[in-house]
Amino acid sequence: MNENIAFSPIEAEKLNKKVRDTLAEHLFVLCNYNPDSIMVFSEDARFMQASLNMYKFLVDAGICNNLRSIGKKYSINYDYVRLENIVKNINSIRSTLGHNLDERNGTEEDKEAVEQWFLKVVGKKQLTNAEEYKKVVEEIEKYGEESVAILTDFIEAVGKSGKKNEIIEEWEKLIINFYKRSNSKKIFEGQLILAYQSRLGNARNSSKVNVASWVKKMFFYKEQSQISNLQEIMRKSSFSSSALKNIGEKIDENEKIINEKKDKVAFFSEKSVDTLKTYDYWDYYMYILPAKIEEKLASGVVQSLLPQDVVQQIIEEDFDGVPI
Repeated sequence: MNENIAFSPIEAEKLNKKVRDTLAEHLFVLCNYNPDSIMVFSEDARFMQASLNMYKFLVDAGICNNLRSIGKKYSINYDYVRLENIVKNINSIRSTLGHNLDERNGTEEDKEAVEQWFLKVVGKKQLTNAEEYKKVVEEIEKYGEESVAILTDFIEAVGKSGKKNEIIEEWEKLIINFYKRSNSKKIFEGQLILAYQSRLGNARNSSKVNVASWVKKMFFYKEQSQISNLQEIMRKSSFSSSALKNIGEKIDENEKIINEKKDKVAFFSEKSVDTLKTYDYWDYYMYILPAKIEEKLASGVVQSLLPQDVVQQIIEEDFDGVPI
């Protein structure tokens, strides 16, 4: 098995363990890095696979590409120039592989950078045979080895810093910012679906619309339950006028909270309350989850900032008792 990080998550798991052992148990550098491991047989396909996996590793799946801010602020000695050059090359390769290439679309610079990289690695600007593709795959694997070594050095240097506690706080901020990225919405969606499925038992009707309806129900479940209970009490018992007034005021308070929540969702969605749809509540919940993670972190009860831990913890609390 090829354990290079361009093809395997093994080194990513080792990096996360080093972060936990060296800095703090709740931190990570890579969030469930899962490289594409589909079996491919041609060298050009391996090149594409390795390139896209390296982009996922360095840019998409964690904070590897953001550690420079900590290194600069706290004078951490590591080879950030080499790491930035690797990221730059991988970015260019990924752009040429994954985007519509036309000089009018602003990709000419990336195309030229990749041609120069090919020239350096195989001696020509265009790859035309399997042996040349094999050479560039080997170069990307070297990038993987170098990147892991540089990140390992960085983590170890941070662990020896006299300002380790301050750096841990900065690291936490990088993770919170990671969760604020637009593509992190997929992480939240996945965790919500897992939580929903865990409540279904043997049933498997976990379509997105059903989960979104569950999210909408969650926002008002506490208040609507209280309103229903109070109304049931009023129907079954006789009360004095003052007692009825108190019950009515409690119902009004809960209805006010419901309306305030609807107003927040409407403001976020740039809609009127009357035009809100089920998915607007879904989108709003995705939006507020990073802030909830931040609040949970500040409370000091977070064991891990990985989504399967902290996000599931938040979902368990928010959806406690909410029927599907």
